[in-house]
Amino acid sequence: MTWVSVWPAFAALSAVADWIGVSTCRPRVEYVAKPLTILLLIAWLLIGLGMDSALVLPTLLVLVALLFSLAGDILLMLPAARFVPGLVLFLMAHMSYVLAFTWDMPRLAPAEWLLGAAIAFVLACLLPPVRAGLRRSGRPELVGPVAAYALILGAMLWASAGTLLRPSWLAAGAPWIALGGLAFFASDVSLVWDRFVAPLPGRRVTTHALYHLAQLALTGGVLSAGSS
Repeated sequence: MTWVSVWPAFAALSAVADWIGVSTCRPRVEYVAKPLTILLLIAWLLIGLGMDSALVLPTLLVLVALLFSLAGDILLMLPAARFVPGLVLFLMAHMSYVLAFTWDMPRLAPAEWLLGAAIAFVLACLLPPVRAGLRRSGRPELVGPVAAYALILGAMLWASAGTLLRPSWLAAGAPWIALGGLAFFASDVSLVWDRFVAPLPGRRVTTHALYHLAQLALTGGVLSAGSS
């Protein structure tokens, strides 16, 4: 194991500690391990950025996304959880990821239009029950913000999965980036579905696991593409 690979290894260990803390109802472990995981990914990215990455701009944008994610994690873990401000911070993180993965995008290929249409169809199926759940739970004021967030989340999935179709992204990083975007999408959908539509068994552990796997894959993917 090289000294560079120590950082993702430590991040993975911290993520597992967070999952154990969540599953065993130990909030103090969660309060430390969840943001620590993102901090370790930031350290990994900064080291990679200092090693003559070929993709400096997207790497910097992923760094911005991780910083927004870290702030969102901390905000949502405060005793008086702030859902809407946390939503805004993660919306900014997703926008940063969209910019990172479309920084050198040529004219859209037909496959990218089809990918966008497929994601739009999935969102069209998911949004009505979420909207109904928000109104049922007495939070109709969140319908607009959640819908806006869903659009940006869908754009992030499209941008990350689309790296598989763009020649500007090398094959070494694109599969990880696509996987990370899908995991982030699934994590956010499971969180919102459990909170506003119907309880999901083991949702918190599943959401945290998908979230950390997404951040690991997205960070590793951009570093792999930049170093190839």
